[in-house]
Amino acid sequence: MKKSLLFALILMGFTSLIVQTLLIREFLISFYGNELTIGVILFNWIILEAIGSNIFSRFSERLKRPYLSYALLQAGISIYLPIGIFLIRNIKNLLGFNLGEGLGIGPIFLSSFFIIFALSIFDGAQFPIGCRLYKENTLYPEESAGRVYILEAVGFILAGPLFTYLLITHFNSLFIALIISALNLFLRTFAFKTEF
Repeated sequence: MKKSLLFALILMGFTSLIVQTLLIREFLISFYGNELTIGVILFNWIILEAIGSNIFSRFSERLKRPYLSYALLQAGISIYLPIGIFLIRNIKNLLGFNLGEGLGIGPIFLSSFFIIFALSIFDGAQFPIGCRLYKENTLYPEESAGRVYILEAVGFILAGPLFTYLLITHFNSLFIALIISALNLFLRTFAFKTEF
C-alpha cells in the first residue's frame, strides 16, 4: 500500500471533520444560532454528502484516471473552503438582513444548503473514489470499503483534539481554512504527482 494513498485517505477524514466544525461555528456566529441551527446545517451536510457519494459510486469504477479525479476533488475543497467561510460571514448582507437581526429557519436552511453544497458533494465523492484507489493497491480488494472507512475515522480522531486544543485556540477560522486548503493542495501537487 502506497504511503501517499494512506495519507490521502486519513487526510480525507481529517479535512472533513475540521471543515464541518469550522462551518458550523461560523454559521452559529453569523445566525446567532442554537441547537436547531446545528441540526439544520448537519442535515444539509449529510444529505449532500450522501448525494455526492451516491453519484460518484456509480461510475468510480469506470474512471480512467482515479488519482487525478481524487486530486481534483481535493483541489475543489481547498479552493472553495476559504470562499465558503467568506460567504458565511457576509450572508446577512447578501440576503439583505440587518446587523443583529436573527434569521428564520427558512433562510438558515437555504443559505446553509447553497453555501456548503460544493464542499459536501466533493467530500462525499471522495469516499467511493478512495475505495477504488485502495482496491487497486491492496491484496484484499473485498475489504477496501471497510479499510477506507477506518482510515477516514483515524483522520477524524486526529482532527478532534488538534482542532480543539491547537488550531481553534491560536488561529481564526479563515486562517485554519487556509491551512487545511494548503495541506490538501500539497498532497495533490506532490504526493500524487507520479500518478496523474
